[in-house]
Amino acid sequence: MWFPAGSFDFGDQLLDLDSAVIRGAGMWYTTLNGAKFYGHGGTVEVYDLLIDGGTNERDDEAFTNAFHGAFGPGSIIQSVWIEHTKAGLWLTQPIGEKARTNELYMMGLRIRNLMADGINFAVGTTNSMMEQSDIRYTGDDGIAMWSFTDGKLTDVNGSERTPSVNNTARFNTVALPWLADNIVVFGGKDNKIQDNVVMDTVANGAGIAVSTRFNAEPFAGTTVVERNTLLRTW
Repeated sequence: MWFPAGSFDFGDQLLDLDSAVIRGAGMWYTTLNGAKFYGHGGTVEVYDLLIDGGTNERDDEAFTNAFHGAFGPGSIIQSVWIEHTKAGLWLTQPIGEKARTNELYMMGLRIRNLMADGINFAVGTTNSMMEQSDIRYTGDDGIAMWSFTDGKLTDVNGSERTPSVNNTARFNTVALPWLADNIVVFGGKDNKIQDNVVMDTVANGAGIAVSTRFNAEPFAGTTVVERNTLLRTW
């Protein structure tokens, strides 16, 4: 689907995607007001547009993230501007479904002024990467990798173990999260935080944290945190 230059209103509609390619005329030219993409494990590609969610409050039960759900192998989100949503990208297992995010590639994103996380590699996200993106003024963690245990969220075998495995965040800039960490890894296996710049943490967080809070799965394998630059944070 092609969106030319202009502004397009989506209201409260949730856009369910399985396999789709969506392109705009560029993040400075194509604006999707209120667009909310919900992935179900297929191959989804989104390029060259701005999503303005119009969200000014945090409701953890509402689907008001720009991208939510599972995005399968070959999925790409590139050159997308996200602003005024709850989270920018919440990668998770859709309720009642087997699919989880695997092999999603994200590059050149501009994420601004959110009520929650910039991105969360959550609930079994594997083999996925975000790089060369800029995240500023999030209402929770800028970049999070959260492997959490929750009796309501089980894997396809009925297990409550949902580690996020072999994900990478590299060459990103994360500034001014106003509630939590710039970058954090909560449990999981073989995740990597490399070559990022983090700065100006506001409150209740660290520049980079490695933690087992929030019902996180135990760490396994090797968690790599290397060559990052921390400015006015710790």
